[in-house]
Parts: sequence; C-alpha cells; structure tokens
Amino acid sequence: METPTIAGIALRDLHVPSYNPRRKVHDDQDWQDFKDSLKSKGVLQAILARPVQGKKTPYEVVAGQRRFLGSLEVFGQDYQIPALIKVMTDEEAEAASAAENLQREPMSPAEEAEAAARELARCNGDREETAKRMNMSRLKLDNRLKLMACSPLVRQRLIERRLKLGVAEMLSGLTMVKQDELVSQFDKIGIPSIEDVSAMILSLTKALPSAIFDPVDCGACAHNSARQQAMFGNIGEGHCLDAVCFDNKTEAQLQLTVDKLKDDFQRVEIVRPGDNFRVIRLTPESIGESQAIACRSCKDFGAAVSAMPNKLGKVSGGLCYGIECNETKVKDFKAAQEALNSPPPTAEKPSGAAAGPGTPPVEGSKAAGAVKPAKAEKPITEAAKPTVGLSGAVLDFRDVLYRKVVFKELAVNSEFNARFVMAIVLNSQGRLFKGEEVKSVFLKKGWMKSDLSAYGLRDAMKIMMDIPKEHALNMLPNLGAVALTDLTRAELKDLTILANPDLANYFTLNDESGKMLLEKLTKTEICAICDEIGITEKMGKTFRSISGGKKSEFIKHITSLVDFEYKGKVPNVLRPEFEK
Repeated sequence: METPTIAGIALRDLHVPSYNPRRKVHDDQDWQDFKDSLKSKGVLQAILARPVQGKKTPYEVVAGQRRFLGSLEVFGQDYQIPALIKVMTDEEAEAASAAENLQREPMSPAEEAEAAARELARCNGDREETAKRMNMSRLKLDNRLKLMACSPLVRQRLIERRLKLGVAEMLSGLTMVKQDELVSQFDKIGIPSIEDVSAMILSLTKALPSAIFDPVDCGACAHNSARQQAMFGNIGEGHCLDAVCFDNKTEAQLQLTVDKLKDDFQRVEIVRPGDNFRVIRLTPESIGESQAIACRSCKDFGAAVSAMPNKLGKVSGGLCYGIECNETKVKDFKAAQEALNSPPPTAEKPSGAAAGPGTPPVEGSKAAGAVKPAKAEKPITEAAKPTVGLSGAVLDFRDVLYRKVVFKELAVNSEFNARFVMAIVLNSQGRLFKGEEVKSVFLKKGWMKSDLSAYGLRDAMKIMMDIPKEHALNMLPNLGAVALTDLTRAELKDLTILANPDLANYFTLNDESGKMLLEKLTKTEICAICDEIGITEKMGKTFRSISGGKKSEFIKHITSLVDFEYKGKVPNVLRPEFEK
C-alpha cells in the first residue's frame, strides 16, 4: 500500500467531486467569518486529496471542500494548499469523504458560545478583540454569548437541534428554572411560533414585581399591562410592554450599584452573559493562604454586579479579574504542593556494603533497636512570597514617596550618590541632568553667581573653574538629586531597591502622608493593611462595624487608636518587592 504524502497543491490542480455529501457549504455570515479566518491564519489543517486520471484536474478533493473553496475565493487559483495526498479507489474515496464530513460537523451555536466565552476571558472582557479573534461579527458574538445564560438543558437541546436558535436566545433572558419549565412544556405541546414565544418571554422577563429598579413610576404608564389595577395602587401583576425602557432602567440600576461599590473594591464590573470565565472567586485552597490575603490589595481584586437573569442585580465580592495572573499563581502553588509531598531523593547503597562510621542504622535492623526517627513537622506550603498588581492610586503615591526617600538617601550617602551619577553617565542617560536645574541647585548652595550664563562647553568650564575648590568638591555628591525628576517609574523603583532604605523612617500610617494614602485606597485595600499591621486585631469586634460605615469615618478611627504603635509598620503595598 502506498504511503500518503504531505505536499502543497495549487488550487487550479484540484476539483470537488460530485459524491461529496456537503452540498451546502455555508450561509452568508458564516462563510464570511470563515474567509476572514483564512485571511488572518491561513489553512491550519491539510485537506485530503487523491490523484486521478482522465479528469479535468490531476487531483480530487476527498475531504476539505470548504477549505478548498474558501482558499480559492481568498487566495486565488495559484495558492498552494497543504494536502495529504493518498492513493484511493472510488469506493474508498467516497467512504472517506462521507466519514470526514460526519466527523467534522460544524460546532453548534451552544458550543460556539462556550468557545467565545473562554476567548472573551483571555481578552479581558474586550468584545471587539474577541470578535476579531473568533472571526465573528460583533453582532454574532453578542448573540452567541447570550446563550451562556441558558440552562444546561436548553443548551443541550440546541446541540441536539431540538430547539431553534432564536427560541434559545429568547429563553436566555429567563432564570434557568423558568427556562427548564418552558422546555418541559414545549416537550408536551410542541414549540410555539417565534411570535408566541416572544410574547411569553416579554411577560416573564419584564415583570414589574421582579424589577431591580423602583417601579413606582410605572404605575400609570401606558405600557404597564396591569395599568388598571395600578390605578388603584396594585401593580403586583403587571409587566412592561416597552422592553427598551425596562432594559434602560435595569441598566441604570446596575450601574448605580457599581458606583456605590467603587469605594469598597478596586475593580467593580457588571458581569453579563458570556462573562462566565472572566472572573474567578479567590480561595486559599487554590493559591495559598498568604497569596490570597495579599490579593486583596491587587488592582484586579473586586466585585461583580450580575446582569445574569438568574442573579440579576446580585453582588458578589472577593473576585479576581486577573485571569492569567491567577492561572500562574494556581500553577505555582500546585507545583509547591507537589514538591512538598514528593519524597526526598535517597542514594542507593551498594548491595552487601557495610555501614561505615557515622552511617545511621537502617530502621528495623538490630542496630536500630527500638529508636524511631523523629517525625518531621509538615511545613506550610506557599509557592513564593506573595506579589500583586498594584492599583494606580498606590503606584502614584509610591512614586512621590520613593522620590522623597531616594532624595534623602542620596543626600546622606555620598558614595551611593557618586555611584548613581556614574551609572547615569555609563548608561548614556545624560538627559537626566538638565542644565537649568543643576544651575538652580548650585545657586541655592551659593556656589554660582546668578548673572552667569554658559554658551557652550568653554563658558561652562570657565564658570566651574572660578568656583572655590571646597565648593567644587561638593558638587558631585549633590548632582544625583537633580536627576530624580525625570526617572521613569521602573527606574525609581529599581533605585529604591538598590538604596535599601528603612521605609519606616519615611512613612507612618497615622501622619498626614499616611492619611493621604488611605484616602486614595478602597475600603478593601484599607482592611488588608489593617489586618497586616495589627489594627484589626487591636480593635477586635469594633473593627467590623466601623469598616462597614463611611470611608472617611473609617479612616479617622483607624488612625487615632490609643496605645497602638504606628511607628515602624509599613504596609506591603509600599514595599518595592510586593509588586509583581
């Protein structure tokens, strides 16, 4: 039997046989999405072709008609399409074509929905980017993502083609319990028309008693189905016939809830159908206890306001929006656990070899006697020192603090100052020394006359040569501070690490700078700091009630404790190594 080969075949040398069972290869939108995929990624899987004689072309497409026709439209007949070339009889080719098309049945809309939801998570909620990666129009993507609010039963019926896509999309607006109830009814009486289902869904999804907004203004509205009862103070049975108005009020209420939570959490978003894989609940079991605690200070830690029919308007806290970061930390923690549970490597002893001096006796031997080895305590498993992505407010505050810290460290450590200046020169970063700023510093020190100006290196050198020797020797140690102004955030952080200062000398939580930091933080970040430096423990049960009140009052209480030592306690978020 001849071995199949892989080769590129020009499209002009291929044709589609009449026995191919896939007569309709596309509808307009799906076909366009497929061609867009070919344009961006090419043909990712080889077609199956066989050599033929006496035909219009030397090769026949056994399997891969869609890829062949799509490439023909996108690339033209000169395009070399990857192909698995196999010698086959007519019967073998027809059987292979039928089997391949059965195996390669397109994904159902429900399967596409899950694939799109996972891609949406990888795109951090960016639907435009997700649509591009999925080669879908934005409208198709949004419609597919709606299906993620469908119950498992509805999605299964969609996969089995026992439910129309339009009906499933409308059912997605109901709670999952109600969806299953209606599907059970459909099983008994048959699926109603789209119009009947639409009217049924409207009465259930726009019910005023279950609205998350205050429906008091809906009582006398012409679009209230129970307007007559509402006139007498009863709107309990009505539903809204103006879907756009109802949805706008619902959206406004969801946004209002988000706004109220922004003082409490670093990141608050409305979670919609399709966002199923975009947020993760943080648990110590998955990333380790110390990392889970640290994550409360992360910019991606927060809460979600649900726009899902099942939990409309409900708030969930303790969530992580940093999917990739979370995956890395879960992986690292798992590796640490596996390393902990792995038995230590033991060197094999040659058979019959006698134990030399100092060799511990083998447990169970006569030499070992009744003495048993001490049982080692099981260490706490942590992947590494916890790190987080810091919020913009924290980073801005650290920039100001680090400039102050490094400025003072340079002033008191002439050696560090000199090394810093030479590092700037060595790295060709003379841009950091601005002539006017250098001149300003030297004028303040009284080393230069204010009326002197330098026009070129010669003039500047003359000015320097006129400065007394005792002043000239002090210029270099004072030059480093001038370069701090234009350092990037990363450079400033690195310089702070190299200076290795005691940050406790520059920051105290209950002084003005400490209160300034707290005002920039969310209550979740503040609570994390309080846990970390001992304020929570100091306040005991009182802490919980105070932390639930106004942020300004909360800050006032935690910065005015009696008999609490604030000095020397620097929050982790201010330490350079805490930032991932």
